Amino acid sequence: MATANDELGSALARSLLPTLLSSPDAEALLETLRTYLQVGSVSDVADQTYRHRNTIRNRLRLIEERTGLALTVPRDVAALTLALAWLDSPSGRARRDGARTGWV
Repeated sequence: MATANDELGSALARSLLPTLLSSPDAEALLETLRTYLQVGSVSDVADQTYRHRNTIRNRLRLIEERTGLALTVPRDVAALTLALAWLDSPSGRARRDGARTGWV
């Protein structure tokens, strides 16, 4: 849905991800979030990314703080999943790479 409609996907990413993407540790947080949304377990994320479980917990806490969303609320998880899907799409990557300092 978010990748099929560029305007919708862009609006979703702009509303949910600006503080996350503007942080210096954005790539690490995005990697953790992507993996967590795929596997759903802190231990599995730690194993797959070769990080300590506490590091993963801390990153997930930062994601929640910076987005204002809770990873325990299905609606919030769905919104983040859609925003990331658009961000990872060709349109999202192009927009982000072309305007690193202000597209969101």
